[in-house]
Amino acid sequence: MTVSDVGRCPECSQPIFEVVPQQITWRTIEEFLRSARFDGAAEALQERWIHPGGYCSTHGCVVLADYGVPDLRDEHEYRVFLVGCGTRRKDVILALKRSLGIPLVEAQSLVKSPRSRLASGSLGEISELVEGLEMLGAELEIEQCDSDSGELVQTFRSLPAQFSLLGRTQKSGSGLELRSIVDDEGNVTGLMDGLTAAYLESEAPNPTQLTLDEMLAGVTRVRVIDDGAAEGAALGNEVLLASADPESIESLRECLAIVEDPESFGHCMCLGDLAIEFYGRQRPAATIGLHHGVSIRWDAWKHDAQLRDGAKILNWLAERGVTGPREEMEADRRRAEETMKAIDAWREATPPCLIPLWDVMMGAPLDIGPLQRALEDEYPDAHARILELFRWFGSGEGRWNEYPSYEGVPEKLLWEYPTAVLVGALTKNLATLEQAEGAARYFGGWRFRKERCEFYLIPAGLKQQLLEHTLEHSDPGNARAAQRAFGD
Repeated sequence: MTVSDVGRCPECSQPIFEVVPQQITWRTIEEFLRSARFDGAAEALQERWIHPGGYCSTHGCVVLADYGVPDLRDEHEYRVFLVGCGTRRKDVILALKRSLGIPLVEAQSLVKSPRSRLASGSLGEISELVEGLEMLGAELEIEQCDSDSGELVQTFRSLPAQFSLLGRTQKSGSGLELRSIVDDEGNVTGLMDGLTAAYLESEAPNPTQLTLDEMLAGVTRVRVIDDGAAEGAALGNEVLLASADPESIESLRECLAIVEDPESFGHCMCLGDLAIEFYGRQRPAATIGLHHGVSIRWDAWKHDAQLRDGAKILNWLAERGVTGPREEMEADRRRAEETMKAIDAWREATPPCLIPLWDVMMGAPLDIGPLQRALEDEYPDAHARILELFRWFGSGEGRWNEYPSYEGVPEKLLWEYPTAVLVGALTKNLATLEQAEGAARYFGGWRFRKERCEFYLIPAGLKQQLLEHTLEHSDPGNARAAQRAFGD
């Protein structure tokens, strides 16, 4: 599957913003991240890096893509030292165990040590270990072995990032393993997480209700564990629910009706929210991961299986005190509804001549050429055209520096005009609250302040008008921005 195959966010139908190395500038990515509202956007903006793939401005990563990375091999030898780990200590321990092939006890002792040598080799040879541990919050030092001084030549964070699970639904997960993608000449051209690689290579059968029911038939006890599942085992340690009640188990079986249509099969990019462990009379029968109340993952199958009615299992859990998954699903639904309402309101405010170009405006990167031509045809007078753009820009949700990417379209169109021309249109014709809001938002926003800062071209009277408008009609954050831009 490619980003182009996805097209739109499955949760809110917004067009996907595609991040393709060497085909998109950081400036474009930065604009998207500043307006995005998903968890991780601010972090990506700060780190100045985001994994290639497709992103929804509201719901985050929809699909990760591997477009290749430079060859990591070089002639130098390096040593990798662990000097600390992040909050998920168990993840680091399991990653060390699998990457280095060492016993669990030895991996635990490495994490406890203040400075432990992990591996030696070229960057290409150790890159899987290094990149995997970075995502788990490990702090590493990399020293060049053949350096005369043996000084620290690179830190872990300065290495080129090649794989990240950035996004609302992505988790690092226990024991993350990265595999090199190697071309015919032996060059490392990319990395893939081991669980995804195992999924692609798997020859396990497709999900069927029959095989699931056969496993469930012998179940006498269940446990619900926090934090998903991988490789047939729960990732977490916290037991949220344990039951041997026959009626509860029978009702759980009824919740696990799946869709058997091959078109519905797939593989969620995360490791799930919860793990459900099923026990028979003699031994554990299976561990199934629950993904967002929508699908389940069982290592007896290749693909994840969609539930026929995901609400059933969320209600089953909530009735027994595990309310988190249902609350999260309800919050997601509310956010999706709010997003759709906001998009509908923005479409209503869009100049009618641009409605036929809606898909162009909602896509990325944005081609403003067709929009400019449509506006020039509809509004031959430049001042009228500018005022219409200010009105449109002032019709958003109200946050000047934190808004959906589609609300940035009028700003991009206004940016094509010199500041003096924009000011000329406003001083002669500023008439509506929306126009005033759009003008205040444009001149008081982050981009104008950082990149043009031509406040000397704005007459004192217009500055005062925009400041008074903002103080009366806008939120506190915008008011502070207006004070910086238009105040004394």
